[in-house]
Amino acid sequence: MDRKILIIDDEKSVGTILRFNLGQSGYSVLSTQDPTAGLQLAQNQKFDLFILDVAIPGINGIEICSHLRNMPQYKDTPILMISSRTDTETKNAARNAGANEYIAKPFPFEKLADKVKEYLPLFFE
Repeated sequence: MDRKILIIDDEKSVGTILRFNLGQSGYSVLSTQDPTAGLQLAQNQKFDLFILDVAIPGINGIEICSHLRNMPQYKDTPILMISSRTDTETKNAARNAGANEYIAKPFPFEKLADKVKEYLPLFFE
């Protein structure tokens, strides 16, 4: 059974790097820079975990998180927020929107990978 992850980050390089590394770890990963397209993907497919950037033009990651939490199929799905913003107000807003974790950029990939594995263990490990 594939464990599907959706990454929504306006920085193409972040999505590409995370998609490659998480894919190497055995996950099925999609990424998009467009928040509207990301929400459309979430409606049309089933994902097991989301990685959202906070600072996205248009619909920001906190708003995306709220939208996902309002979808019955994602009320309990893990959501990891990533951001270069480290202020308490932003972290609290992310948690209040339903994020499970908040990881400050830049971060070593292993830190994110450990959180992903914590919420979404692979069956062959």
